[in-house]
Amino acid sequence: MRTKHLFFVIAIIGSLSLFGCKALAKKAAKRWAKKKRVEFLGKCNDSNAVKFMSDSEEFCDCALDLVMEKYPDPEEGLALKIVEVIKMAKDCVGN
Repeated sequence: MRTKHLFFVIAIIGSLSLFGCKALAKKAAKRWAKKKRVEFLGKCNDSNAVKFMSDSEEFCDCALDLVMEKYPDPEEGLALKIVEVIKMAKDCVGN
């Protein structure tokens, strides 16, 4: 009897893991290509408005997440001026 319960629990956990992985893979597929993410981070970190922040790398990582969420097309996100990025990511400061 105990073996059946253990098998049942393992089956449920395995099923949930598979569905969770599919959801993560689908979300990741909607993200930008690595080359575009690196380009965005380079522009963000090199901008005068950001590079003197004590947490500039964390800020740019957070800003990238927000920009990718709002602009699935990397060209639109990369076309943003740094002032627009900072306004979008104002909640990233100090996180």
